[in-house]
Amino acid sequence: TTYTFKLKDRDGPGDGTVPTPSGEAARRLEGIRDVFGLAGFDHQFSYNNEIAQHTVLYAVGKLVQQITLKEDGTCVRL
Repeated sequence: TTYTFKLKDRDGPGDGTVPTPSGEAARRLEGIRDVFGLAGFDHQFSYNNEIAQHTVLYAVGKLVQQITLKEDGTCVRL
């Protein structure tokens, strides 16, 4: 599957960096398992937000659980 994205001028609501429709688009893409809607902080300060940090760690942990390794240590699939 191939996706094509085009940048457009701001024409709606958002948090100053990501327009609301862009954030919502992930919910409609095939193969997306989880979408986290976080609130209560400005996007540019998300690295300093404890909830955002925990959400990223959770997501990385879920990805790591899906890795299958061969005996030589190489990745079979995600």
